Amino acid sequence: MLDDADRDVIRRRLERLAAAVTTTAAARVARDRAAAALVRLDGGAFGLCPRCLQEIERTRLLASPAERWCVDCESDAQSDAPCRPSA
Repeated sequence: MLDDADRDVIRRRLERLAAAVTTTAAARVARDRAAAALVRLDGGAFGLCPRCLQEIERTRLLASPAERWCVDCESDAQSDAPCRPSA
């Protein structure tokens, strides 16, 4: 049977493993978002929000080049609000 010291060692190892898996998953998501942004850049769609077809703010793209949506549409998506029609 495991004693408390063994449990502590196992807990720390599992916590490190869980953190590594999370980091790896986050890295994959970041890589995939960057690759998709490069496709949009090469295809002429970079900087255009696919939901409202408006330009994404320059400062937003400079701060986070892999952003796909404008601030309004991202906000709407997070709140499950319907897409706003383009003006």
